[in-house]
Amino acid sequence: MDYDIEKMTSRIIPTKMKEFIESNREFFLESKEGIEKFTVLTNNEMSVAYKEQDDEFGYDILPFAVIYDDDYLCLSFENQKTSIIYWSSEKVEKNLAAFKMYDSYEDFLKHIKK
Repeated sequence: MDYDIEKMTSRIIPTKMKEFIESNREFFLESKEGIEKFTVLTNNEMSVAYKEQDDEFGYDILPFAVIYDDDYLCLSFENQKTSIIYWSSEKVEKNLAAFKMYDSYEDFLKHIKK
């Protein structure tokens, strides 16, 4: 399946990540704060979230899951590598909006709780 956000940004979501997005509606991740619930964004929701934050995201960050109101898990395409970052819209003005959570898709999968 082609995603609208891929056309908007000229970035290709890795096949394994597409499979995860298409087969999950929500998931739980273990973090410092405990286990947190994330909702996977649909194709349309990804595009909407990107458009709402495009001044901040840039072309290297694609949201794929949401927690709370406007905090996202995103794919980050930095230095030819795909990592998973946490994006906090509340911290944008302080330049603390994004931080890397996982170096790879495989690392991300290790932290999912069923």
